[in-house]
Amino acid sequence: MINIIVSCTPNYERKNIINTVTKRKDMVSQFIILYNSIKKSWNFDYRINFFHNERIKFKETDLNKISKLDIDIFPIKPDYERTPYMLRCNALTHKLRNPGSHRLLLDCDTIALKQPSLDLSCDWQAMFAGSVIDPKYYEYINTEFNYNLDLKNKVHGDLFGMYINTGKHENYFPHFNGGAFLIKEELCGKFKEYTAPSYRISHDPNVPHDIRHIGVQYGASFALMKMSDNWKPFEAGFNYLAKAYDINKFGKENIQLLHYCGVNGFEVAYKHFAPVIDEYLEETIA
Repeated sequence: MINIIVSCTPNYERKNIINTVTKRKDMVSQFIILYNSIKKSWNFDYRINFFHNERIKFKETDLNKISKLDIDIFPIKPDYERTPYMLRCNALTHKLRNPGSHRLLLDCDTIALKQPSLDLSCDWQAMFAGSVIDPKYYEYINTEFNYNLDLKNKVHGDLFGMYINTGKHENYFPHFNGGAFLIKEELCGKFKEYTAPSYRISHDPNVPHDIRHIGVQYGASFALMKMSDNWKPFEAGFNYLAKAYDINKFGKENIQLLHYCGVNGFEVAYKHFAPVIDEYLEETIA
């Protein structure tokens, strides 16, 4: 069985918070869309586990919606005191009610559209992100948090677009999008051990704001590489970055998991999948 892990903490005041992007749809609505899409589109042995910051309370209307769903709910502490919306490390290592072989970490702003092809023989899977930041910053993360990976001569550029176009990934720079990680159960602790220290980058005065925002994604990417060489990227349609590549060119029918990350990401997803999104949202509201 695969335990699906989703972190969803409400931001009712719509504050501008590091490591997060506020969207037109609130976090609970995003989760409801994801939940219903999984139930409709994915047919394998899984359990959905819902995590939220124990100190940030839901409105009663939202709590009622969540409580009616077929999920296990866990209020937990954030990974780092200064990043209240980042719970992935503690969620990946929290004791669950149903044991499984892997944990599939998903962001709320994803939509399941087609049965996925996951390789459970791998220790982990992830999807490439976009262009790579300035070397002085990724090397700073690499050494400051003791990853010490050999990053010389790695392929740079639009990693996601190149992978989508060619299917190749040999020697690509290890920068993976955090919207979906598949990790073997016994390695989740290692992921936390290697990733958690990198949260300090979010408030590091030695780097600019954009690096503070994206830095943890580099920390998580380097952590994956550090903990195991037995990996492969997801198939091109899984954790498909809605804004990064033309959906019509790739083909809607080929997308397994859509990720509408970033500013205006929801608008891009809605342009292509409005009937599906409306259906999945209204199924629970009704």
